[in-house]
Parts: sequence; structure tokens; C-alpha cells
Amino acid sequence: MSSYKEYAEVPAYEQAVYENGMPVNQPAEGVLVWASKEPPPAIGSVVRVSMNNLGNGEVLGYFSEEKYLGLLVKLSDPPEWHRKQNNGNPVGHIFGPEWKPL
Repeated sequence: MSSYKEYAEVPAYEQAVYENGMPVNQPAEGVLVWASKEPPPAIGSVVRVSMNNLGNGEVLGYFSEEKYLGLLVKLSDPPEWHRKQNNGNPVGHIFGPEWKPL
């Protein structure tokens, strides 16, 4: 059974706490772990997706998977290889360490 869920607003979360490079949070029921030093950006914000050098994109919403909070991002101009691999330019799923504010 998948734990995937989408959100139109930032859900309850706590900042990731790391030991030996790994998050060790045990969040309360209904609280997600956010693994970025920056707070989750607002919907409509433009962010830099650093994962695979994908470039800038607009935050469309939020999602969770296995107790981690992530961003739903529509890339502004993804690389050609990304378009081919993903049959166009679908909304990307980005976790905390994979983006930077502009």
C-alpha cells in the first residue's frame, strides 16, 4: 500500500534531524519530515531544481511519501534528455535536498 499523498497547502512538518548523515526523526502521527534547511516554498514560487541540473521550476503543490514532505514542481525548460525520458514535461517530485531558493 502506497503512502503517497498530495497537498494544496503545506502540511504539518518538522525539520529533519541528522545523525551520521541520516535523518533520525520519528515524527508524530500526521507530521511529515522536511529535509531542507529552507522552509518549504510557497505555491507559485520559482525554485532551482539542483537534482540532475534540471533548472528552474514553479512550485505547484506538495506531496508526501513514506513520512517525507516534498515539492510538486513544473520545470520551466527541462533538458531534452529529461523530456524524452519522461514523455514531455510532467510535474516533478522533488525532496528537500534537491532544490534551492532563487
